[in-house]
Amino acid sequence: MLNEDTNLPKISVIILSHTNECFKEGYLEYSLSSILNQDYPNKEIIIVNNNPLPIQISKNLSSGIKVINAKNVSRGEARNIGMENSKGGVIIFLDDDTIICDTKAISKIAKFSTTKNYGFGAKRFWTYPPKKFELEKK
Repeated sequence: MLNEDTNLPKISVIILSHTNECFKEGYLEYSLSSILNQDYPNKEIIIVNNNPLPIQISKNLSSGIKVINAKNVSRGEARNIGMENSKGGVIIFLDDDTIICDTKAISKIAKFSTTKNYGFGAKRFWTYPPKKFELEKK
């Protein structure tokens, strides 16, 4: 578990959920589990639901998660809605099918954000064609 460090910021994890196959397949539960299993204690989770259907989260995962229903808005508007409802000094945006495998990922982002002012991103290996983003050897 992470040692309590008052200098580390509150992290807001904003998950965008939209009508897609991931929503139907229930991947949101996996995404939430991966966030809840992070070792960083000072975080909040906000789901911006852009689905016509309500989000159903199992009771063992739902405690402390804020769900905001925002029907038929763009991805940018959904992000803004999440930010307007967040209290964190650092914002992390995820899609409803994103799973964070490293349980220390949010701790690493928090520590890095105290010394640097950067945006962070991730690459979806399953979405892009193989080797599309690899540098060519010279």
